[in-house]
Order: sequence, then structure tokens, then C-alpha cells
Amino acid sequence: MRDRRRGGADVNALATAAGAAAGNVAGALGSAVKTLAEGLAKAGAKKPDPATEEAYWKDRYDKEPYFLMGYGFEDYLPAYRTGWEGRSRYSDKPFEEAENDLQFDYENNRGKSRLEWEGCRDAVRAAWDRAGRG
Repeated sequence: MRDRRRGGADVNALATAAGAAAGNVAGALGSAVKTLAEGLAKAGAKKPDPATEEAYWKDRYDKEPYFLMGYGFEDYLPAYRTGWEGRSRYSDKPFEEAENDLQFDYENNRGKSRLEWEGCRDAVRAAWDRAGRG
């Protein structure tokens, strides 16, 4: 009888440990699946086609309310690119929260554009908004 109780106690302890281990594995697996799903959703977000975006903005940049006389499309293109690429890169944030990152991106990738951030912020925002509607 003594062996049975001990065996029963061991079986119960083993069952408890197995249940806890299964719970830990299920929790870790659930967390991994959630992370993977979030990553796939972000990656699956439709990225704007650069050629399509460039053609769109080239046709209308000088008709936009923020357009500044004396600046050409080559000045605005880095701002538009920052906006549409930034929308994919910072899709988990609203524009206002991503703005510092976008400004940094623009200033590091503006090339020969003569526009400072203050002069192109609205162009970045316009491309950001357009990319978000796609």
C-alpha cells in the first residue's frame, strides 16, 4: 500500500509538472504565433510602387497648396519618397509620432533638394496620407 501511495503521489506530481510545462509551451507558442502574425501583417501591408508614386506626384506637385515657387520636382521628390516609404516603415504610428523619424530620414536622404524640412513637411505628409489610403 505504501508503494501505491508513493506511486500515486509521483504520478500526481508528474501530471502537475507536465501540465505546467504544457502551459508554458502553449504560452510561449501563443506569443510566438502572435509576434509572427503581427510581423506578417506589417510586412503584408501594401507598399506603394515607387514608379507609380513618382509619376503621380510629378504630375501634380506644382498644383499642391504647399508648393513653393522656384522649386522643381527634383526638390520635392525626396520629400514624397520619405512620405511613402515612411508610411511602410512606421505604419504602427500616426504621422505626428513618426514625424521626428521622418525628418531624420528626409535630412539624410534628400540629396540635392534645396527644401529644408519646414518647406517640405506638408509634401511628406501628403505622400504619407496617400500611401495610407492604398
